[in-house]
Amino acid sequence: MKKNSEEFTHLTNDVRPHREDHWLSIYHQLSIPICLDDVETVLEFGPGRGLMGAVMKHYGMNYSSADVVDMGAKPDFLSSIKEFPSDKNFDLVCAFQALEHNPPEEFIPHLEKMRDIANKYVYVSLPYYGRWIVPHININLPRVNRSFVKFFMWDRFFPMARPIEKYRKSETPYSHHWFEIGDKGFSKKDVAHAAKNIGLKQIKSFHSSSLPYHYFILFEKIDKP
Repeated sequence: MKKNSEEFTHLTNDVRPHREDHWLSIYHQLSIPICLDDVETVLEFGPGRGLMGAVMKHYGMNYSSADVVDMGAKPDFLSSIKEFPSDKNFDLVCAFQALEHNPPEEFIPHLEKMRDIANKYVYVSLPYYGRWIVPHININLPRVNRSFVKFFMWDRFFPMARPIEKYRKSETPYSHHWFEIGDKGFSKKDVAHAAKNIGLKQIKSFHSSSLPYHYFILFEKIDKP
């Protein structure tokens, strides 16, 4: 693969200067499944360019991926979430900045299918349609080396009206964000409540401090109500 080729540019997009703010999100994607003591096997839906898989395998994790098309990551399964074999199970099933590329009515069924094939955890990130101010203060003085980060976040007063019917007629439906956290019916509380109804308890949620647009949620399987 030549460095000046379109394929090389596409596959190395995550390390290009304009993606600097995304790097902490990649850390968050990796850190939780690698550091959880009871996670040995991981399935990722929508692996993108395959960076997460490469690092997971470097650390000896039993990692698999699935996607509807091969975007260069050479997924182990060519499959959508709803068509993925139900007889395969993984300790943690994840999808990062992927679920929003599907119609909003498919969000809960997708979570439910991920729950069904997960032994323990479902881990996702979703885009946040809101506003934020995140001041960072770093102090490096003799005997003092501290970093302070404070989030100030709020939802928009007028949620975006997304052209859902236009997306349904699109020749490239997966290129759109059909919904985002902060849309009507997709508040953080709405998502946590809907997930609990299908047997997923939210045990951790946070924004990436370098890119608060990325909102992470770790769910643990529980018995359905």
